[in-house]
Amino acid sequence: MKKAFIVKGGKPNRNDPFYFTLGECEWVKSCYENPDVVKIPLTDIKPEHISFTYPDSMVSFQFYDEPKLAKYRKAYNGQVYLLNELKDLLDKYGLPTEEKWKSQENMTYDRYIEAQVWDDFIINTYQDKT
Repeated sequence: MKKAFIVKGGKPNRNDPFYFTLGECEWVKSCYENPDVVKIPLTDIKPEHISFTYPDSMVSFQFYDEPKLAKYRKAYNGQVYLLNELKDLLDKYGLPTEEKWKSQENMTYDRYIEAQVWDDFIINTYQDKT
């Protein structure tokens, strides 16, 4: 994922990203006993320090690579998107919704768009605010 991000123009300043969802995701919160939410406006993050996958990166790349999961595969799987590609991605596919993943079998695992933040500074800035 990091290599794909760099090829597209990303400039990570860490080896692995911090993982977030684009917007709140009630389903993710339900996975934890005491969930909390950190909201970082996209405008606060340098475009070269953030990437996105649709859906979760592990799911997205598994569907892209694994033949037995082909029924779940979509054109956006196995891709890393930059901030300047986000609007087109959302215009074309929309946000994942509970209605979609509960009613359409091929959307079962499309629960959220994952945001990968490749920057310690912005994380430390928001961590200091909590």
